[in-house]
Amino acid sequence: MDSKLWITAEKDTILKKSTKPASELPESDKRLVGKGTHYPVKKYSELRNFHWLVDLEDGQWIIFDNGTEGKFSHWKLSWEDDINEQEPHSPPAVTSNVPNNSFIGANLDIDMPFSTRITPHITYGEFALYQEARRFDYEHQGRTAYELALFMEQCRKHFGGNPIKITSGYRPPKINRKIGGASRSEHLFYAPMVGAVDFYIVGISVHEVQNHCLKHWSGSVGKGVKKGFVHLGIRGSKNRKIIWDY
Repeated sequence: MDSKLWITAEKDTILKKSTKPASELPESDKRLVGKGTHYPVKKYSELRNFHWLVDLEDGQWIIFDNGTEGKFSHWKLSWEDDINEQEPHSPPAVTSNVPNNSFIGANLDIDMPFSTRITPHITYGEFALYQEARRFDYEHQGRTAYELALFMEQCRKHFGGNPIKITSGYRPPKINRKIGGASRSEHLFYAPMVGAVDFYIVGISVHEVQNHCLKHWSGSVGKGVKKGFVHLGIRGSKNRKIIWDY
């Protein structure tokens, strides 16, 4: 069993044998679980409608969690946690933060030079940390990068035009495994409208940037103030609000 996989109840909740509402299940098909209860997980798979199938020591169970902080956050899931990348993985300089009206938008070709601007101030190279090994593999990844870059441009403008610095963007599977990233990390850009960046704004409090993202970004936000960055992500939809702490 991979000891890195686990679930912890964030409130009093229920393990189920079906995706049906707990009120419709017999007592034999559900188990009450107290807040803080922790289970090692052998393996897991994602089901529809925010349900997960988890293989525990005493068999398979289904849990509900839509990943949203608050009313519907029932579980903390280890595979939705992620790590941050620190120097020397970051690019040596923020080269893209020079105003330029020529940018490619959502039409990025993965073979384009790293100097190609996705938006006026953010380049393709920044998503790859200027490393050829991190070049996008599929066209949909460029379209997702554009969605993330658009919001970072909005953040940049809001905070007076100070440069954006991306500390982690796309991680191909081999690199993600090597650095210990989550098996379903948004940084893998593994499907259309799935992707993430860790970033900060030069000269601006990370706490202020994080609060701005929490208020205005409708996708996922990893609160990484203590580590010096904000995680900005999309997980299948820009309107799937997911929040967690690093």
